[in-house]
Amino acid sequence: MPKTGLSVRPGSSLDIEDHIVFFGIAYLLAPVLDRVLPSSVFHFRIRKKGNKPHPKHLFQNEHHPLLAKQNRKLLRIFGDWYEVWPEFIAEAQKLYEKEGFKYLVESDITAYFENVSHPLLADVLRQHAYHQLPLINLLMEMISTWATPSFWGVRPQRGIRRAMRCRAGSALCF
Repeated sequence: MPKTGLSVRPGSSLDIEDHIVFFGIAYLLAPVLDRVLPSSVFHFRIRKKGNKPHPKHLFQNEHHPLLAKQNRKLLRIFGDWYEVWPEFIAEAQKLYEKEGFKYLVESDITAYFENVSHPLLADVLRQHAYHQLPLINLLMEMISTWATPSFWGVRPQRGIRRAMRCRAGSALCF
């Protein structure tokens, strides 16, 4: 998948069925995991604004095969980075002044998503969402299946899909 400039990152194209199941799992697990994240984590947090449909009503749509645009917006559970950016800047400024720091460093972890350990991820999910074990096991099976096999056909026990934003006219992505 293209990154910026001339660089690329590993990626995969999923079937629509995988997207639907993955979205459903994220919709059910995200609120549980969001509660255990420290307040210093700002990105990919549960959206505070708006009403979200109850999980039991998630795919109910008797009259139309596709959801109307306003209903699709309701399903977006994660806040956008630009919604939390002012809060992040204010918190960084507060810490900067309180602690007397002279510098603030912004960094990026290279190949982070490609190196997430499947066993470690499973342990963390099971620790915090122990009542959702069948769902977590399904997710871990899907993640393992999506991992790109080596030349010898062995799938690594690391790497997760990176959440990607779709642009107008691009292929379906999540």
